[in-house]
Amino acid sequence: MNAKGTYIYLYLLKLVIITFIKADTDIFVRLYYGWVLTFSYRMWCNQLEKTYSRQEKDNRFITRAAWLSIEINIHCLTSIIILVLQGLLPSSTLNTHLFSSQPCETTFRSARALSEGNNVECPLKFPIHHKNQREERTASTINLSSSSTTINDIEKIIIKAYHEAEKIMNTLELLQILKENDLDDIKKLNSFVFQQLHLKSSIDYCYFNEVDLQDSADDSNNNIQNDTEN
Repeated sequence: MNAKGTYIYLYLLKLVIITFIKADTDIFVRLYYGWVLTFSYRMWCNQLEKTYSRQEKDNRFITRAAWLSIEINIHCLTSIIILVLQGLLPSSTLNTHLFSSQPCETTFRSARALSEGNNVECPLKFPIHHKNQREERTASTINLSSSSTTINDIEKIIIKAYHEAEKIMNTLELLQILKENDLDDIKKLNSFVFQQLHLKSSIDYCYFNEVDLQDSADDSNNNIQNDTEN
């Protein structure tokens, strides 16, 4: 069981790379694996929610920031695909692998490295085939706006991803626990996850008194005033 758990954990990490990092992943493959990843984490989280205490759950699940990142990114990707299919966004917005700050940081590091070679006698050359390879990697997303794909097709991809996630989690015998808690249905599972995320994202203001809130407001006003003067 431990070996299976490690294998699936590493497999899910691989899906993160395929979905959000690799530049040459087809957009619908990206969508499919992204939802496989999302549903797998949802099933994993719900099994822990019904079985372990809070501290035990924290030791047996990914960090909350990582989980929220997966949820936000896959919903963002799905929305962008729909808007592109409707002609409301350009196809260039589908280059999700460029959404993070890492590509920008890599470019700046490369630029700084190039500045050290200004005094070399041999000129720098950039072969054309490297540029062509870069163009081929993004070619799969260029013509998506003229695709015959519909919202119904996207729903089918998501449902297929749910069933694939079921197969993955079933190898760890997690589906039985979901069945016992009446969460072995895509709608019930999604509703339960929505409630959990909503509850954990809510702020309980009863922990703050009026003095704390006033001090916080004064600090904010002072920061704004200092920024204005500077």
